[in-house]
Formats: sequence, structure tokens, C-alpha cells
Amino acid sequence: MRRLLVCNLLTALPLLASGWAVAENKTPDATSLLQQADAAARDPLVSPVQRIERSDLLQMPTTDGSQSPWPSIDGSNNDPANPQENMAGMPLRRRMAAAYADGVAAMAGADRPSARQVSNLVHAQDQSRVNLRGATDFLWQWGQFIDHDMDLSDGTNPPELAAIAVSAGDPWFDPDGTGTQSIVFNRSIYDHDSGTGPDHPREQINEITGWLDASMVYGSDADRAAALRSFEGGRLATSDGQMLPFNTTGLPNAGGSGSELFLAGDVRANEQVGLAAMHTLFVREHNFWAG
Repeated sequence: MRRLLVCNLLTALPLLASGWAVAENKTPDATSLLQQADAAARDPLVSPVQRIERSDLLQMPTTDGSQSPWPSIDGSNNDPANPQENMAGMPLRRRMAAAYADGVAAMAGADRPSARQVSNLVHAQDQSRVNLRGATDFLWQWGQFIDHDMDLSDGTNPPELAAIAVSAGDPWFDPDGTGTQSIVFNRSIYDHDSGTGPDHPREQINEITGWLDASMVYGSDADRAAALRSFEGGRLATSDGQMLPFNTTGLPNAGGSGSELFLAGDVRANEQVGLAAMHTLFVREHNFWAG
């Protein structure tokens, strides 16, 4: 069932990447979009996704050399040549070299504007700004959902604080204009074997699988995966109204481990209602196919 849901994710990506340009303010009907997605998935010249035969997925190698009919929950063994590739708990992959202030681990950007100042400028809009490609807000919402499938770095423990400067009179953080306020920021968890010198700079840890494998639905570790299951007919657990289950087992969650919050494959599912809705839709999709 997980593979089916991942295939649905991959099928949707080409359409979302195109921006779904809207002509004359008319949105394409659902049937047309599904037909386009199906055609893209079947045509190797159109689809950016390599076609994989089902027979190639029936057995997954394990670290002890045996075979398993299921992919690992932590993302290991997807690449037989590199079993730990994109495994939860491994360093994030870089697209370019690190640029620390000291070349090793110190934060850069002392001469740059405050992140809060940049945020205030970007969001200082007095009217709606329409996307030039006709994309709706669902584009960024999908992007957040997919991002939460592939990377997560919590803060260091004990904290390694790097406060964000706030301008005097900031409407939210310093409404009284004291000029003494800042935003608490904790640097990301990292591999303690890194950061030893310019040839081995600090590397941050990815706490979830780095694959596009729907880990935000199913989890990246055995405890979370078990808590998400209903153990009835292959379905995922839900609360009343086919909503996400509540975190009754006290597992880690962004915002706290209380039972008043939803539980999903990713700890950030409760960040905002749009994201929680995406998680809910995909749990319902899984249960639809499970029967």
C-alpha cells in the first residue's frame, strides 16, 4: 500500500511542477488532469520518473544479506551499493560546499540583514499578488508536504543558541519599541564526528528518510510506524470522522507530545491547518485502497 501511495505522489509531481497554468481564469477539470498524469507516468519521454517494474520491488536487500518483501521503515537498503544512503539519522546531502564563517562550523552572515528584517520586507504586502503561472496557494502547500517527506533537522541538545535580531518597534516581537528583543533560535543537530577542520566541516543530521517514500504518512522509525497502524485490514489508525489519530502514546511532536495533538508520520503535521489537511487526505487515501 505504501508503494501505491508513493506512486500517486510521483504521478502528481510533473503536474504540480508545471504550475498548472490557468487560461482565461478557468481551472482544468479533474478528469483532464488525471489523464495528463496517467499519460506522463506511461511515457518515458514525458515522465521524469524512471519506470520500475513490480518484480524489481518484490524483494528488498537487508544489511545481513537476507531478503525482505517490504522496504525498510528507516530508508536503509534502498541502494544495494550504499545501504545507508538517505537513511534516517544520516547527514543531509549538500548541493554545494559549506560556507561557514570559519570554514568549519561557525555561522556565517554576521554582515547580512537580520532574517526577521527580511521576513518583514517580504510580507509587507498591501494587496494580493497573483502567481504569473496561474498557480494557487496549493502549490506551496504541496511543496511543504513533500519537503516534510525528505528532511528534518531538530535543534541541538543542549541548545546552541543563535538569536535572531529584532528591530525596535517590531509589530509582533517588540511592540513597545524597547529595542531589546530577539527571537530564540537553536542551531540544527549535527554529526559530532564532523566539524573537525576545513576538510571536514560540520554536517547536519537528517532525522527522517531522505527518499520520496511517503515517510510523512508512515513514519521513519518502527515505534512511530506501529503507533500509526490500526492493525485491522492494513488500515492506518484514525480518530472520529476519519481524522488523524491523536498522539495518545506520547511520541515526539513539534509543539509538544500531548494527546491533544494529531499524530502523523512526520512530527510537523500540526504546524498549520493546511498541512494537517494534507496528512488527513493521504491517510484517507491509504485506507480507501486498503478497503
